[in-house]
Amino acid sequence: IPASLALLLLGLIPFVGTAVAWTLGALIGGWFVALEFTAVPFDRRGLRLRDRRRILARHRAQTVGFGAMAFVMSAFAPLAVLMMPSAVAGGTLLARAALDEDERITLATSTGDHAVGTAHEAAGDGSS
Repeated sequence: IPASLALLLLGLIPFVGTAVAWTLGALIGGWFVALEFTAVPFDRRGLRLRDRRRILARHRAQTVGFGAMAFVMSAFAPLAVLMMPSAVAGGTLLARAALDEDERITLATSTGDHAVGTAHEAAGDGSS
């Protein structure tokens, strides 16, 4: 609520404040939209909201970029209907990429091997 109030007050500043408030609102809203669109893949793996936040925070730029685009496109009714299936699929792909990366980091730290994440590249099998 404090962030919403700050954005409201910022939006009252003519010209620049409106643009900045709208942009920050889209970025903050994008974070929450991305959390929502990645909920099902995380829930199916038994991960809770705090785990989802932690894992997606490691990919903040990618997460906010995806979420902001979904947020902006859902603001327009015709686009919202058309973009929903692709946003769900995109959220699943984002979750998969983030979970794969988190699994490699966890495996590397638990074994002490810092080259685990690049095993496919080192093998040259092209399956990365």
